Amino acid sequence: MKVIASSPSSVRENGPDASRRALTRAVWGAATAILVAAVAVASLRPRDDAEGLLPPAAEQAVLRAAGCDRPDAVPAGAEVAGGRIRVDPAASPAELLCGLEGNVRTSDGKGVPNAPVFLVARGHAGRQRTITGPDGRFELTAAEGRHTLVVPQFARLQGVEQEVELRPEVTRVEIALPRLATAAIDGRIVDTEGLPVSGTRAVLRTTSAPAAAAFVETDRGGYFRADVPAGDLVLRTSEPIRAEVRGQQLEAGPARSLQFVLDIGCHRLAGQVVAEGGTPVAGAHARLDRSFTAPDGSRCASTRTLVTDQNGNFAFERLGPGSGSLTVMASGCATEVVDCAAASSAVVVVHRLAN
Repeated sequence: MKVIASSPSSVRENGPDASRRALTRAVWGAATAILVAAVAVASLRPRDDAEGLLPPAAEQAVLRAAGCDRPDAVPAGAEVAGGRIRVDPAASPAELLCGLEGNVRTSDGKGVPNAPVFLVARGHAGRQRTITGPDGRFELTAAEGRHTLVVPQFARLQGVEQEVELRPEVTRVEIALPRLATAAIDGRIVDTEGLPVSGTRAVLRTTSAPAAAAFVETDRGGYFRADVPAGDLVLRTSEPIRAEVRGQQLEAGPARSLQFVLDIGCHRLAGQVVAEGGTPVAGAHARLDRSFTAPDGSRCASTRTLVTDQNGNFAFERLGPGSGSLTVMASGCATEVVDCAAASSAVVVVHRLAN
């Protein structure tokens, strides 16, 4: 009998442990390959870039489309992938897939890129969404039948809603989006004393076209220039105060000179937040809501917030004239609301909540 001596290392390489290590390496290799393939497929999958593009008003326009009572429903045997409906012929033999190709252009023939397009099915109340390419073209595939095609208001273009009948042959549509009528503004932002508010950034929108916003910043004299759609104008600022000015009606035509008065002045409202018994309450949140109407009829609503110091004190600076509503919220206490006039002081007593 011939005996062959084996070193410990050779036993490890050829014994049960070696088999287990080889199996582990094989499993990890296969898992890595699957993960790489999944990442590659995910990177190639078309993105639904229409998601998150729609403001609430445009989303409501899609929901109001005929047959869209359940906007995210799909027919039996179908699944949604990449913003499109895929129908399994075996599960739904009666359904026929039809192609829809279209162009979204302005009224003067220019392609509209990145415009959201919705196709709402009449029968099963499902909807698809996609966005136009760089040349304004789009493609969709859906079941045969009547659908509603919706392009919501986009940038400074009016929205369009129209009926389409999908048939086995490819259906082609041309969509023209009229431009919104716009108005030019030579604007100025001032305080309640008529002094310019410089370096203020503001957003201007009209209620008829909330998606078309103009962003401006005032110069040293408080002036700015903007071009916005016609309609009821809304101006919002976040600095130096958070304010909203309404009451100006814009009509298309020559530039108009408009003045916007912010709730900024020389007044001050100081006070203290205390608990029952007079103990100061530090870290309480105080919010001051105010509004006033300017001589031209426009109305400014403003909001200021701060936190009380270690002695429970607070002070709102640079207020215009008039009164406001002061809301105080402290941990473990009931919310208190009091009316306060500018150029005054207030002591707000908060009451502990019962356990």
